[in-house]
Amino acid sequence: MEPAFEQPSARRQHLRNLLGTALLTAGLGLYVGLLGWLFAGMVGFVGSFLVVGVGAWSLTRVPAPWVLRGSGARPLEGDRAPALVGMTAVLAQRAGLPRMPRLYLLPSREPQAMAIGGANDPVLAVTASLLQRLSPRELAGVLAHEIQHVLKRHGLKN
Repeated sequence: MEPAFEQPSARRQHLRNLLGTALLTAGLGLYVGLLGWLFAGMVGFVGSFLVVGVGAWSLTRVPAPWVLRGSGARPLEGDRAPALVGMTAVLAQRAGLPRMPRLYLLPSREPQAMAIGGANDPVLAVTASLLQRLSPRELAGVLAHEIQHVLKRHGLKN
């Protein structure tokens, strides 16, 4: 009998993720800061490093309408995709979201999905290629994963 795989606690994993993100951001900041130093000396270094830090901090705080507008996403209404809307409604209810996510279609050939917004105004965006390539069961898994991002981001689930 094989020993059970031990998973780190959620808190420990969260700390590891934060540390990894901080190290990657610091590395990017140092790289961009070095470029700034080459062009403008110490002022360029500090300014470039701060721009990377502020950019990384604000990345998750961009309002959903800006992201949707920037990506060219279009709303997916119930009459255009009734099965998708129904599936999303069931998943959102099971997850305990206060509101059903609004659905958008992304103009991309790559199969992608993303979650935007908070728990009180969640948005899920998918590409047509994702909808075409996945079975309903696989699509439900992807949507549930995106809903989990909304819940985790706003501390609604552990």
